[in-house]
Amino acid sequence: MSHPQDRKTGLGREVIKWLQDLELSSYPMNLRRDFANGYLVAEILNHYYPRDISMYSYNKGVSFHAKQQNWSRIQQFLQKKNLKLMKETVDGTIHCKLGAAELLVHDIYSILTNQR
Repeated sequence: MSHPQDRKTGLGREVIKWLQDLELSSYPMNLRRDFANGYLVAEILNHYYPRDISMYSYNKGVSFHAKQQNWSRIQQFLQKKNLKLMKETVDGTIHCKLGAAELLVHDIYSILTNQR
């Protein structure tokens, strides 16, 4: 069964509702830009694992260095919890590749909510 997708974001309605319910510090308006540095991913993970993710360790910056630091911390956390995101998807998101952030958000949604 296919889920209707929002034309603007490329995400299904369930995923959009889930993002809205998380009450992130800023709602992602441009997925490629807003997820590239990993800060919102850390916020999402913090919602599910508040004792394990300290938002003070993450940088909202857009420099490549800030992205690398954030994503390195996220990858360490995911490994510790035995959660997996595809390297190609993460790299594509960091480099703002078309469709990568949408796939990343859907993968995170699937992992954290056990939905497909």
